[in-house]
Amino acid sequence: MALKNLKVLDLTRVLAGPYATMLLGDRGAKILKIERPCVGDDTRSWGPPFLSNKSTGEKVSTYYLSVNRNKKSIAIDLKNERGIELVRKLASRCDVLIHNFRQSSIEELKLDYKTLKKINEKLVYCSISGYGDTGRLKNKPAYDVGISSAYGLLSITGERDGDPSKVGVAITDVATGMLACNGILTAIIERNATGLGSYVSTSLMETQLSFLTNIAASALNSEKVPLRHGSAHESLVPYQAFKCSCGNFMFVGCGNDRQFSELLEILSKNCKSWFSLNSRDYWQTNESRVKNRERLVSKLEQTFLTKDREEWLALTADASFVVTSVRNVREAFQCDQVKDRRGVISIDHPIAGEVLLPAHPVKFKASCDDDGEDYDEIAYTPPPCLGLNTAEVLKSELNLSDAEVHDLQAQGVIQCAGADT
Repeated sequence: MALKNLKVLDLTRVLAGPYATMLLGDRGAKILKIERPCVGDDTRSWGPPFLSNKSTGEKVSTYYLSVNRNKKSIAIDLKNERGIELVRKLASRCDVLIHNFRQSSIEELKLDYKTLKKINEKLVYCSISGYGDTGRLKNKPAYDVGISSAYGLLSITGERDGDPSKVGVAITDVATGMLACNGILTAIIERNATGLGSYVSTSLMETQLSFLTNIAASALNSEKVPLRHGSAHESLVPYQAFKCSCGNFMFVGCGNDRQFSELLEILSKNCKSWFSLNSRDYWQTNESRVKNRERLVSKLEQTFLTKDREEWLALTADASFVVTSVRNVREAFQCDQVKDRRGVISIDHPIAGEVLLPAHPVKFKASCDDDGEDYDEIAYTPPPCLGLNTAEVLKSELNLSDAEVHDLQAQGVIQCAGADT
């Protein structure tokens, strides 16, 4: 595995940080996840849904399971100075430290970059925050939906005449985790050249603004304020979901004029009265279609209601434009292409039993000459029970004796597996 020699000290919880470290762990990095004794990562209790062990009654949330595979759980009390010192010692032996504490909190713990750099100059230190580690809001806590609300996403999500709507998944958190992972790997490459670590900072706010991409460019460079368009596109028409006679939806998207001409030909052939020759002037180009959006979309809506979804999918099976069913999440993971790409993995968890999760989204081959499906395999390990690896890691990484580990547990500094999970 590409990152098998990378050791990561993970002080994150909830979603953005754990997603970043999961991506690193999937590629072989050793992830040491620091959690609060008896409580653990906040998401351990975020449910339902929970998966349970029928024999013991123990349960674990699917939220926690979703982003914490390939990690070791070390339960240490960071309100105890002895616990903080254990984390400092672990940091001195790691390649990467990643956290999502507020700036004031991490400085109070003396686990900030300036402090840890003195004991490990090779440390790549990554800070994930709500608003960045400088500026007037640097110590303000944040959740995905709050950032999405304040920085544009909710204003463009939802039906045009409806209320603002959050995206169905915490996409700003997930995207921040991806960028944090990218920043860490960039810093590792730089360290290979310089021998020195560096400070990596990213935030939900900056990720949210960056991911507005074309919408941001539109708002910044024109007087137009972007609006909500439901499933439609601000700059392309048609490019949205349409309801069919069966009550199901399909998505139709034309990215250029040639594709729209192809759609027009299919519709004209199967719906003889659909267009008059004069009306075509209204939508020959994408620009004219956007200007005449309501007229064109209304006509398309009426037409797609004349047949069921399977009929339309059959008629457009060989089309170059995008046509697809609007699937629910369960259907999405059951479709043939996901199976072909091995998009679902199975992990045996000590409490939950078999757990199905999305696979790592990037695949590698040893040779570009290999045309088969022989991608490298990832050895997935289950998300750990709370404190499962506390004793193991403290002994192997810090050379603590059994007696020292027992003393730390007796004093409440650490928790080893066997209490709460």
